[in-house]
Amino acid sequence: MAQRFAGKPYLIAFWSVECPHCQGELELFAKLLREQPSLPLVLVAVDAPALAPQVAERLIELHLSDADNWQFAEARAERLRFVVDRQWRGELPRNYLFDAKHRAQTASGAISEDMLRRWLAMHLD
Repeated sequence: MAQRFAGKPYLIAFWSVECPHCQGELELFAKLLREQPSLPLVLVAVDAPALAPQVAERLIELHLSDADNWQFAEARAERLRFVVDRQWRGELPRNYLFDAKHRAQTASGAISEDMLRRWLAMHLD
């Protein structure tokens, strides 16, 4: 991701079909992508591969299937979470907001629309 977004800010949002707070956040991301189709957003479902149909269904429902989507490829998410961030204990949603120098601001739990819009205005405008 760092190479792909070299010198540019971007967001990575980790979510799950089984996470109620993630659903509201996905709706917020869908709204923002309608407003700003070039929003540098990467969505990562932490669900096991067996839940891929439910992940795809939810993304289709929210018109997010054309967004930059990924899904964990292992049933054991703990190992992959550790690779992403050694401090991450699995709380969802989990967001990483990277500025143009790729310094990360981490947010656990649902991110507010106001906070996200302020971050976007500061880093994308």
